[in-house]
Amino acid sequence: MSDYSFILGVSSGNHKVDELNGILREQHALKRAIKESEKEKKKVNAFLDQTILDLRQRLYENGLLQKKYWREYS
Repeated sequence: MSDYSFILGVSSGNHKVDELNGILREQHALKRAIKESEKEKKKVNAFLDQTILDLRQRLYENGLLQKKYWREYS
């Protein structure tokens, strides 16, 4: 059972092993949080990209921006 004690949070009876298992749990939680953060970052970036495209289109439609200048504002 000592192989799975870090997953289950069960004490192995050895202080060093328990300490290592605690570090492994924290590391796993941090990796999961980073992965979630990266997903959120991608969502936000996609939203911002779409918003910029929408604004450029509206400026173009109102004659305030010519398509040849779109790249300069990228």
